[in-house]
Amino acid sequence: MTGRNAAIVQRLADEAFNGRNWGVFDELHDPDGLVHRAGASVTPAAIKAVHRDRLEAFPDLRWTIERHLEDGEFVTTHATWRGTHRGAYQGIPATGQTVCGEVIAIRRVVDGRIVETWAVADTLRVLEQIGGRVSPR
Repeated sequence: MTGRNAAIVQRLADEAFNGRNWGVFDELHDPDGLVHRAGASVTPAAIKAVHRDRLEAFPDLRWTIERHLEDGEFVTTHATWRGTHRGAYQGIPATGQTVCGEVIAIRRVVDGRIVETWAVADTLRVLEQIGGRVSPR
């Protein structure tokens, strides 16, 4: 961690994602901000719903920040998450399999709030770990 903005992103991981404190998630995000992922731009509220749904499938999910790189308003984060597949995930019934996923995110932090995020997650790797079949296009 290198500075004030990286500390905000670390707090998001520690208190919101790992601590399940969704009030902290709301506090740290500008409600009018944008999250860009998988070719779509959505609101922070939509992303919060994605995280909560993921917890239904992986109730013991824990995030680990591997590294932050801070450059002014921008914080780039490499994170991993681990959890046990105990509920349906993307149509795949619970397998009991422990899985690991990775995310790279770039967040723009202005005046202590996350106003924009670009994120790429390795969903294919997670699906492969729980027996999902991926068809080539």
